[in-house]
Amino acid sequence: MAHQPFLGIDFTDQRGGISGFAHGWFFWVHQGFKSALDIAYAERIDEKKTSVMRDKRAQRLGYGSLVEYRKSLKEQGILTRDDEEYQAIVKHAVRDSIEAQRMPPLYSFRNTDGLESQCGRWYVQVSQSTPDKLSGTGKNRRITSGSVGFQLFGRSTPPGAPVLWEPSGWHACSQAEFAALLQHGTCAALQLVAPIEECTPVTSEQMNQADLFG
Repeated sequence: MAHQPFLGIDFTDQRGGISGFAHGWFFWVHQGFKSALDIAYAERIDEKKTSVMRDKRAQRLGYGSLVEYRKSLKEQGILTRDDEEYQAIVKHAVRDSIEAQRMPPLYSFRNTDGLESQCGRWYVQVSQSTPDKLSGTGKNRRITSGSVGFQLFGRSTPPGAPVLWEPSGWHACSQAEFAALLQHGTCAALQLVAPIEECTPVTSEQMNQADLFG
């Protein structure tokens, strides 16, 4: 079974020599947060490869393809479900394991999760959380929104100086709104878009000198 590349969020940004951060997001969100973003491997059937494989197995029995095999059974008055060799062919499939995000996602950011903005001005620290939950079955399935309570910190030192953080308020929002905050810098709870001149990335040297809580 082959693993296929994830075609959703692009985890290609680098920070301080470390790769795997979400490209274009307002916060540095590493691929280690894939579980919180409801991204996981799921199995799928490769229909094209499966069709080729089944045709080859039908050819070994003297038929040009699986369709011809099915047609022959029909002409003989035999149901496909009653033919053991036909059933042996169709029960096999070529499967891939593909990384995907559930739609809509069930987010699950947790207590102690901490992330810094790419502009270097903001830091969020989760202190309370409940995950999104899926309940019901079929058409009655629904998502019960979880919540995130987090402390916002603002950088109190100018670019080029050791990084110090000052508390800038405690906020609460849904799990989905928190994910939107990480991606865009805005959500229903607050807006963090900094002036362009203040958006100076923190260097790895400054990170090593940082005192998170001042």
